[in-house]
Amino acid sequence: MLKTTMTKWETQLIIPNQEKVKKIGKVRIRRGIFQGDSLSPILFCIAMALLTYELNRLNCGYQIKNENAKVSNLLYMDDLKIFGKNEQELKKEMKVTQTYSTDIGMEMGLKKCAKVTFKRGEKGCSQKA
Repeated sequence: MLKTTMTKWETQLIIPNQEKVKKIGKVRIRRGIFQGDSLSPILFCIAMALLTYELNRLNCGYQIKNENAKVSNLLYMDDLKIFGKNEQELKKEMKVTQTYSTDIGMEMGLKKCAKVTFKRGEKGCSQKA
């Protein structure tokens, strides 16, 4: 149903100026959805469900103290955070994430990506883009 509905999506561009409002013809949405669309976070989470499953299967992530659980990833709105206890875990998780993203035709906003490293006993953190 959603796939059929999305093929019919279109928008109209409206450009206001001092004299009048200029309407540009209808534009069909061929790929993806608009930034800020209310469906965006829901569709992102649905699309990422399998990725979350695959990341959890790697058994990587941050071990919660005194618990038998690890946190390997978090989804919030249209953001994905992955966690690893070391560089090797992060690389494995990134490889799975990149493969999955390519498979579903999703582009990562690499300019918005960052790696933050925390070390036990040290204040602060190091950050790389």
